[in-house]
Amino acid sequence: METVSFSRLLAAGFLTTSLLLVGCSSSSTSNQVTTNGKCDDEQKISVTDHISSQITAFEQKNWDKAYGYASNSFQKNINLDDFQAIILDQYPFLVNNSGYTFGNCTTNADGTFQNMTITSKSQSYELIYNLVLEDGELGIFAARVLSAAENVAI
Repeated sequence: METVSFSRLLAAGFLTTSLLLVGCSSSSTSNQVTTNGKCDDEQKISVTDHISSQITAFEQKNWDKAYGYASNSFQKNINLDDFQAIILDQYPFLVNNSGYTFGNCTTNADGTFQNMTITSKSQSYELIYNLVLEDGELGIFAARVLSAAENVAI
């Protein structure tokens, strides 16, 4: 039986509860926090570029870079080693995807929320990313799997 450290168990619990993913910090001049409703064009571009960059880092297994896309508040709770282990164990579809598309983007006082669909092998996963603006930097705070479905050819 494998022994799991308390800090790793705590980190996994935190991640599982929130279904957190990583995201990086990049400058953004969009007023993403105070605007309510649909994202404007600038916000959409900033958010989709940010998420796409994170996914590219996952595909390249560049964990430092992927972790760098996380918000500061995410990084305070999950260290790089725990992040990598959790993603590989629980979210391998992010690393081994065969494509993704973006859906609706909305914003409110809690941040910006981007829906997307990611495909891996014969499964499609619907996710919602929560990005936040901290100290003028955009970062991925969390992501949640909304649904998973098997892709079946008819």
